[in-house]
Amino acid sequence: MKRKDIPTILLAVLAVAVVISPTVICGDEGSVSSADPSFTPTYYEAQVTPFTFPESKGTPILTELSKATSTVDISIYYMGSEEVIALLCDLEESENVDVRVLVSGNPLGVKTDNEMSMLKQLESVGGEVNIINYPGCDSSDKRYTYIHNKYAIIDDKTVVVTSENWTDANLGSKGNRGWGAVIESTGYATHMKGVFEGDYDVSNADVKTLDDVYPDIVASGDISYTIRDDYSSPTYSARVAPVTSPDNSKSALKYFMGSATSRIYVEQLDIDKNNSTLTGDSLIGIMSDKAGQGIDVKYILNGTYETSEDKDSKEHHALVQTLNGNTQIKAAIYEKTKAFPQIHNKGVIVDDKVWVGSVNWTDGSFYRNREAAAIIDSSEVTDYYAAYFNTDFDNYFNADYSKINVEEEHNLMYYLGAAAVAIVGIIAAAMKKSAKKAVRSATSSSSKKKSGSGSRPSSSNKSSSSKKRK
Repeated sequence: MKRKDIPTILLAVLAVAVVISPTVICGDEGSVSSADPSFTPTYYEAQVTPFTFPESKGTPILTELSKATSTVDISIYYMGSEEVIALLCDLEESENVDVRVLVSGNPLGVKTDNEMSMLKQLESVGGEVNIINYPGCDSSDKRYTYIHNKYAIIDDKTVVVTSENWTDANLGSKGNRGWGAVIESTGYATHMKGVFEGDYDVSNADVKTLDDVYPDIVASGDISYTIRDDYSSPTYSARVAPVTSPDNSKSALKYFMGSATSRIYVEQLDIDKNNSTLTGDSLIGIMSDKAGQGIDVKYILNGTYETSEDKDSKEHHALVQTLNGNTQIKAAIYEKTKAFPQIHNKGVIVDDKVWVGSVNWTDGSFYRNREAAAIIDSSEVTDYYAAYFNTDFDNYFNADYSKINVEEEHNLMYYLGAAAVAIVGIIAAAMKKSAKKAVRSATSSSSKKKSGSGSRPSSSNKSSSSKKRK
């Protein structure tokens, strides 16, 4: 071992000892128990009809759109549903309804050719279609990384908001797990209309018309829809508060969960590292703190992606194990079943209120995307979603699916720590031995010079031999 390498090795060992410390994994600082004071909800009186995917097959979306008499404004990440676009064509052409659609030009991993062709059909009958973050848009002009919301404003009085994109699958029997709500409220609709107008305006450098972006695209031609009557959901009186990203979604969610006194239920597609630490004011930290206070806290996280090797899938499994092994949160991981391909929901239940919308638990979604959600204050609406949540939780929760036993973990930390100390001791002994050898060598060399003994060839040979040993 080279002496110059020893400090580096020592630092590496100490770094490992810090990383494996259980205080890093399960620290107790940063207790969070109250709502975030930086957000104050503005509630509007409303009539709310809740629905779920895939059970509804998106029927409430078609039903509400078909009721339009004057205007329909839609802002959505991806709208590949032939039925929705065919209905919009009919509204524009036959019912004299002014239809405007704002779609994302850069949905991640999605081919938009068919969507754009159908939207060209809508444009050909008089509808307006704008594209935000269109192909070729300069990154410096983009206000948002993605326009990720999924909502429609109908006749300036009703808003349909969902966690799901409006695709053929989600408007069919093979859709993801998601939540949606039909919210009849002039106040809420007026608020969302203001958001829409600001995003839709082509005076923004990141927005162009469909014709400008795709002048040569061919309209799809005949497309059709069916208004189904095989699904119904109750309507309840409620209060509704709007939430949008990047404006206030993170502070709103911290406020929302921080106000919990009896229950927090979360069903979520995604979460990033910044929001999944067990301490401090992260979202998981808030949940852990609330669970420690005896509040009923349950968490369902999607665990199914394209392949089981996907990084997100592994991280999600690890997080659920950690939550079950180191907190009072009861966490479940979703594996693909016949029920639906994946959990794409972003739903949160707190006491008698529920959060419905498009906001994932990632900093990108909170701070860089355009997202829309609603906090619905109604025990009846909340219990409606809670029934589906609890069914999902019972189906996917495994009490044995936890991180290493806490007692075993601390024993492991002890042995690893002891090993680290032993290694440090060995290195220190090696350094001491090396130092003594250097002193003896220096002393011997000095004596030989004084006595005239020893020869340069002999010294040279010794040096050469020493180099080979290194």
